[in-house]
Amino acid sequence: MKGYISDYVGSLDPLATYKSLPVYKKLLFKLMGLVRVEKVHVITPHGVEGDCDVYLARCPRCKSVYLDYPHYYTKYLECPKCSARIYL
Repeated sequence: MKGYISDYVGSLDPLATYKSLPVYKKLLFKLMGLVRVEKVHVITPHGVEGDCDVYLARCPRCKSVYLDYPHYYTKYLECPKCSARIYL
């Protein structure tokens, strides 16, 4: 994928992503509230290249379901509604 991972993740629908998961990943999501959906190879406009995981997560605070990727070196996911963090 060329571009930024944030643009790609923003274009995905959490509900459609959940529906497309295999049964075992749906079960893991229901039990843990977090599941890795895919690994994306990203090439930014500045030429930086690397792999990035995309996760489907349920916020522990507001219970919303969202898609996100690990941020910074501490590797956390952040809820877009209430900014609660899940550290990986």
